[in-house]
Amino acid sequence: MTRIPAATVLASVLLFAGCSGGGTPAADDARGWTKVLESADVYGQRRAIEALVRIGEPVIPGLRSALGAPRLDSRLGAVRALSRLGAAAGPALGLALRDTDPVVRREACDALVAIGPSTAEEMRAALDAPNHAMQENAIACAARLGPPGAIVLAGALEAPDGRVRERGIEAAIAIGPAALPALEAVRPKLAGATGAAVDRAIEEIRRRGASKPAA
Repeated sequence: MTRIPAATVLASVLLFAGCSGGGTPAADDARGWTKVLESADVYGQRRAIEALVRIGEPVIPGLRSALGAPRLDSRLGAVRALSRLGAAAGPALGLALRDTDPVVRREACDALVAIGPSTAEEMRAALDAPNHAMQENAIACAARLGPPGAIVLAGALEAPDGRVRERGIEAAIAIGPAALPALEAVRPKLAGATGAAVDRAIEEIRRRGASKPAA
């Protein structure tokens, strides 16, 4: 039988004692449940996610703030709740693409792809993230959207980091013919290895299109 550490039990008791006048937050207490989500109580966090999802879109601002919580499990919980709130949660999930933890970024990407093409702009915005890993994740995420994800390519192909440019080329090939306008527009600005790689990508996309049987 698994024993729950006494400190965890005490933390839970003290947490709920501080919510909604001395007990578990009321069903519609978005602020109270967000506080639980940001706590160290992993069992309470699970309850908080379900409660926040039941409340619906009004909890999105609080969850957006929770994405900045110091605890990884709290940030993951915020992403998981947002992922169940539909397209209105897209901008908040876009912020999570900039999280320092790759698990948070991956789950945010999964949620954005599940919402659909309307989230492509959130992925493009994430190209301004402060490091290449975040930027590469956003590009890979856009590639999963298919043609709507092509809007990230211009920024990706002109990025100063070669790793980001490489991911942009890979994404263009994955997206296919819808990526050709972006590739052709940016090609005159590129030289050296990147320019040659873009040429190869254009050739590959055209070759695949030519070999595809007519419907």
